[in-house]
Amino acid sequence: MSVSEEGHVANAHAHGRLRVVSLFQEAVGIFGLDGNLRQGYPVDAGRHAVVYSDLDNNGHANNGRYPHWAIDALPPELPTRGTVRDFCINYNREVRLGDTLEMLRATDGQGTWYVEGRHGNAQSFICKIVFG
Repeated sequence: MSVSEEGHVANAHAHGRLRVVSLFQEAVGIFGLDGNLRQGYPVDAGRHAVVYSDLDNNGHANNGRYPHWAIDALPPELPTRGTVRDFCINYNREVRLGDTLEMLRATDGQGTWYVEGRHGNAQSFICKIVFG
């Protein structure tokens, strides 16, 4: 699996072909492009204020911290009840010390969760977490 500069994930499929998947496009049916909620989603999953221990040497949030924030945005009982089978993330906009992310989450009801982190009016990241 690889991630392009545009934030797309390439997954290997049958016959040795790669298929580019945008997590944003995949989650459109749940999050909704027009800002309307779909099936009661997304729901507010809290806030995360970027602190010094989140930073890399360039003063940006380290990309290894985003998965922690995503897991923390899930219902508290969820990570302890299942095993993460798949995890994909799109990094779309950097955040820095003192920035506060609005965390949103949605589920398809079949074990797949989407977590989005927003700063201002822009998506900083979106990830897909599949429990099995």
